[in-house]
Amino acid sequence: MQFEEMLREREREGLEQGRSEGRAEERGRSEGRAEERGRILALIAAMAAAGEAEQIPRLGGDPAFLEEMLAKYRTQL
Repeated sequence: MQFEEMLREREREGLEQGRSEGRAEERGRSEGRAEERGRILALIAAMAAAGEAEQIPRLGGDPAFLEEMLAKYRTQL
C-alpha cells in the first residue's frame, strides 16, 4: 500500500469515526430532551393536582419560577 492510499484510508476511518461519534452524541441529546419533557409533564400534573393549575402558564416564560416549582415538587417527579 502506498503512502497516499494509507493516508486516504486513515482519512476515511477518521471521517467514519467522527460520524459515529456525532450520531451517538445526537442520540444522547435526544434522550436528554425526552427526559426533560417527561419532567415538565410530571411537574404540570403535580401542580394541577395541588390546585396550582393557574400557575402552569408561568413555567414557559419565567425560568426562575420553573426552577422553583421543580424544586418544590421534586419528590413527586
